Amino acid sequence: MKDTGMPYGFVFQGADYEGGVANALEFIWNAGGRVMTLNLSVMGEIGQNMTDPNIITVDSKTAAHGLEIARSMITEGIAPEAVSNYHEVESREAFLSGKAVFMRHWPYVHQMTADPEQSEIRPEQVGLAALPFAAGQKSSYSCLGGWNLMVNKRSSANARKALSRIKFCPMTGYGSWPSHRTCPHRPAAPPWKPDRSTLRSLSEHIG
Repeated sequence: MKDTGMPYGFVFQGADYEGGVANALEFIWNAGGRVMTLNLSVMGEIGQNMTDPNIITVDSKTAAHGLEIARSMITEGIAPEAVSNYHEVESREAFLSGKAVFMRHWPYVHQMTADPEQSEIRPEQVGLAALPFAAGQKSSYSCLGGWNLMVNKRSSANARKALSRIKFCPMTGYGSWPSHRTCPHRPAAPPWKPDRSTLRSLSEHIG
């Protein structure tokens, strides 16, 4: 940060709301922790497979380590103290104004870098990468997801048109991230979009 002249090294969404939960999950997952187990198949009393309910595991050492990493961002001066109140707007404003080296955010912000009225930095100055993970872990995990587009199988009259629309949205000016793994292989995207090799690489970390 000192070499760049930027006040912040990293900004994210740390406020007490849905986005803060997403960020907390990523810190936990990338430290090797989990909030709960998946449903487990166990043997019942009469030998039948039964489903055991989810088991809460957020009190594990690895989960706690993930949250300790998040806290250290503030205590070590990497992120501003105010990041604990940051939503999407505050974190992107800090980054787009050139006040932060790194930012954790949603894909639509990359589109905003092409608009000089919203951003003091340019698309060619911005790179995309998977979230870092703690020592001892082998992969990165992201909480990206939820803006899924789909066509009901019972649709008939306009199903083909609806499917065409779905194929169109992720690779144009909507700022959405393609959720299907084949999307990064499709034709060229607008200039603010990351290149297809980057998309293919990052899509492996979508949770």
